[in-house]
Amino acid sequence: MHTTLRSNISILRSILFSSILFFSPQELATKALHVVPLICDLGPRRELPTLVEMEALRRMQPLVVRVSFLDQKYVMVPADSWATAAHFRTVVCKRLGVLDERSFALYEVHWW
Repeated sequence: MHTTLRSNISILRSILFSSILFFSPQELATKALHVVPLICDLGPRRELPTLVEMEALRRMQPLVVRVSFLDQKYVMVPADSWATAAHFRTVVCKRLGVLDERSFALYEVHWW
């Protein structure tokens, strides 16, 4: 197994197991029941979660994602591990007051 993959899995385990200290079994079960249908609909992930995403998962809070526009403006939008591009587009359109989502598109850009 690749060293980075092994260390990420180790970090993921420690974060997930440490979350048990912060939340009751009922809270963890409620969160799991909420996301299981989404996971079944979307299928398995193709990438490992980032450390920021794992920390947000541990705290059971959404990630805050910066959406930049061509005019150098941006909005901050909450997202979770199961947010799809279509859902994200809907959230951004509502935040901006865009009535017709077909006039708006999102593109993912990696900076690394």
